[in-house]
Amino acid sequence: MWLLVLGFIIGIITLLAQPELPSILLIWALPPTLLLLFFLPRLRLLWGVIVGLCWALLQSYHQLQPALPPELEGEDIIIEAEVVGVPEVDSHRIRFIAKPVITDGSNLPRKLRLAWYKASVRPKSGERWRLRVRLKRPHGFQNPGGFDYERWLFTQGIGATGYVRDSRDNQRIAAAGSSIDSVRERISALIKHNAIGDNTGLLQAISLGIRSEIDPAHWDTLVATGTNHLVAISGLHIGLVAGFGYGVFFWLWRLSPKLCVWMPAQRAAALLSLIPALMYAALAGFSVPTQRALIMLSVIALGIVGSRPVMRRTVLAIALLAVLVFDSLAVLSPGFWLSFSAVAVIFLGHWGHSRSSGRVWQVLRVQWWLSLTLLPLTFWFFGQGSLVSPLANFFAVPMVGLLVVPLTLIGIVMLAVYQPAGAALLFLADACLDGILAALKYLATLHHALAYQNIASLWILLLLLLAAGVVFMPRGLPGKWLAIFWLIPALLIKPLTPEYGGFKVSFLDVGQGLSVVVQTEKHTLVYDTGARFSPRFSAAKAVILPYLRQQGVAHIDALVLSHSDNDHSGGAVLLRDAMPVSKTFSSFPLEVEYERCLAGQVWEWEGIYFRMLHPTDVLPGTDNDQSCVLSIENSYHRVLLTGDISRKAEQALIEREGKQLSATVLQVPHHGSLTSSSERFIHQVRPQFAVFNVGYRNRFGFPKASIVERYQKSEAQLLRTDEDGAVIFEFMAGDKEVSLTKVRAKRFLWQR
Repeated sequence: MWLLVLGFIIGIITLLAQPELPSILLIWALPPTLLLLFFLPRLRLLWGVIVGLCWALLQSYHQLQPALPPELEGEDIIIEAEVVGVPEVDSHRIRFIAKPVITDGSNLPRKLRLAWYKASVRPKSGERWRLRVRLKRPHGFQNPGGFDYERWLFTQGIGATGYVRDSRDNQRIAAAGSSIDSVRERISALIKHNAIGDNTGLLQAISLGIRSEIDPAHWDTLVATGTNHLVAISGLHIGLVAGFGYGVFFWLWRLSPKLCVWMPAQRAAALLSLIPALMYAALAGFSVPTQRALIMLSVIALGIVGSRPVMRRTVLAIALLAVLVFDSLAVLSPGFWLSFSAVAVIFLGHWGHSRSSGRVWQVLRVQWWLSLTLLPLTFWFFGQGSLVSPLANFFAVPMVGLLVVPLTLIGIVMLAVYQPAGAALLFLADACLDGILAALKYLATLHHALAYQNIASLWILLLLLLAAGVVFMPRGLPGKWLAIFWLIPALLIKPLTPEYGGFKVSFLDVGQGLSVVVQTEKHTLVYDTGARFSPRFSAAKAVILPYLRQQGVAHIDALVLSHSDNDHSGGAVLLRDAMPVSKTFSSFPLEVEYERCLAGQVWEWEGIYFRMLHPTDVLPGTDNDQSCVLSIENSYHRVLLTGDISRKAEQALIEREGKQLSATVLQVPHHGSLTSSSERFIHQVRPQFAVFNVGYRNRFGFPKASIVERYQKSEAQLLRTDEDGAVIFEFMAGDKEVSLTKVRAKRFLWQR
């Protein structure tokens, strides 16, 4: 069984790793191949690989079709669509998933992710709307260490994103029905209306799987203590509900002798307990963990009904196979691997260990197993992991599972029966969360509670998992301590830094904005921080910090804020709060200690010279023209960072610097606007590479076609972060060659 499942997973991963999807005609090779393998049962692994690859191919084609026609990007179109899922609401927008029903003659993707800014009405789940929308194909930031938004859209089956235009065409044309999502939304509204405390978002997450309204401070605490899984409805929650249902049905069934004669109470309760578990999973949106739990419970229940013992490894294999048959793209989700790994650890951890020890010790041991095994996986997927997780989960898991979850679920039921009682139960659940959060906040403040570690390659991850697996070996196994040597690669192998005299410059993909990271042998400089898009989302949090941590950087030696525009300095406060900064240069006043950037400032790090070329204290001008212009150079190469200067500042630079302006790499001024990049400036710089930091289909239309043409005439190689993702240059000491990396690699997710 396990060979078949392993082959199935290998086949799926092989398909999803391809840069282009194979022809769908490959499916026709499946029947004769399977017929051949049927007579060779020993080749179950190969059989699983072929079936997994073909099944993933079918699901991928289904996911990608139909695609948004390129000619419709950025155009206003009118659609009729049904709102699916539960809309996310915040102070300035409503975000929801729409399923097009009728369009103006266009074949649109099956699911759209739309934002409606400053909406006077609120779409509800299940309603049908006529909307004027503007769409674009899936696109997200592409940076080392960052979240892959495009892959997430692909796994969710979302074929386009966009926003609702302000128009009289926007009208509700049908009321909501009685779908599961509409029920979830109504329950969410009931919780918000009746919950009194500050943990409404957590109560919604625990009961409905809706996490969009969790307080960011609460979420940071949960992440720092490794307890964020408690608000993702998982096997723990489903198991509790099923266990409660089993007890109730067992008691009720035994009240009737006739029913007990027809079927023993134990078997009947096992089957009936699946009903509340199924209802809870539906309210949670059938996430991967709930799917796994339901399948496992079903297998166990059928084993009880059939009076046949079911081996743990068989239960796990069946659940794994069933989830992948239902959704082969689940392998792209970290939750898939973490969820199944957690169950496997619990199953394997009991092998060869005595069960005679007390329950407290058994709980502690399980937490130790989980923390030891899942920590490498969290480092691999997220670049961070909690070192206080065993202690935090030791008290948080039972308190949430035995107090918060039952109080919340029973409170929701009571709201429909007797509102004061339901509100009281929600208040008690909220009070329990207050106590849990208070303890977790204390643990989160401990030194190195949240550790950052970059696992450089897959083989290092496998070594770490193998070392953790040795812990599960039976007691008395000689040489278990030797597993510690498998930890050495993860501890010693660090991201490579430039050698003395060399430097690395990374133009990060932050959308419409700018952020550049410069690394020498021992120092790091950050030039601009991208935009702050909302209280919950900024380029600093989503892009810059993950990249710095992926590079092993824990301290910023210099932060340069070219000017005050949000797209250049919006993430400065968050960046300074999250990571120590030794020195800050800025062209505008700050509330923290800083030094005004002025032409003539010079410093040297490991043979790399940094020179501030602009502004001067005698040049008045607009905010853009006060941008800090920084030159970074070694013996052979110079990189010129220009911010948003205009032609006026360019002319001043030409007059002061002359031929000294020549550079290997030029950050194109002001994102390629018409106000910058004069012909004389381009001729004076003579860049070998010109980098445009621009957002995909940005509203300004940057870079302008005439400016692009101007750089093309200069024979510079043009690079764009919206097309190439992060652009990384490495300049070796004593070497005239330039190493260039474009992060946006070819993959079939973009074959829309």
